[in-house]
Amino acid sequence: MALRGREELSGFVGGEGFEASGPGCAGTEVAGDVARDLKLCQNAEIEKRDPDTGDKTGEMSGPLKDFVPDGITNQVKPRIVKVLNEIKARAPQAKIYLVGYPPVLSGNGQCIPGIGTEEAPWLNDEVAPKLSQEMKAAATSVGATFVDPAPDFQGKAICGDPESINGIVLTGRSEADNDSPNPSMKSFHPKISGARLYANALERAL
Repeated sequence: MALRGREELSGFVGGEGFEASGPGCAGTEVAGDVARDLKLCQNAEIEKRDPDTGDKTGEMSGPLKDFVPDGITNQVKPRIVKVLNEIKARAPQAKIYLVGYPPVLSGNGQCIPGIGTEEAPWLNDEVAPKLSQEMKAAATSVGATFVDPAPDFQGKAICGDPESINGIVLTGRSEADNDSPNPSMKSFHPKISGARLYANALERAL
């Protein structure tokens, strides 16, 4: 993902918001001084925020290749467990299903400017499986059922054919989606066809 200066990287893991600071990350061809200022996503760092309030902490994350897996395990997973336990407390007879995330890129994400061949495997083969692993562990720990939608999205994620997850969206915003010129909140979220794929996965588990 091409990040430079202080561009926003929202929803990177588990819905948390982060703000990039300093050198960004990119895998596309760039020239001159720009190339020297860019880093692969996994080697870049971001400004940390409190995962509950979104407030800046004044600290930097260090390389994302270390920060993201740790954040999934120690920040995202405990909060999922907390929510699932609250659901159980309010609906003790309910059967709870937790649907995971698929890898978001097909074809190494080469249709997305800024995604390189070294970054896409990190996102797809390391970050996505780690998130699924911890979500499954969270579900299991409270007696819920984890549903893995990854097989349904095979070849149909961003850059797939057909593409069922939005890439970078800049137009067609709703009234609340008004943070232009930053990308729309639709970016990296399912299209209607992607929502159908999620439903297919869930229906099989029911």
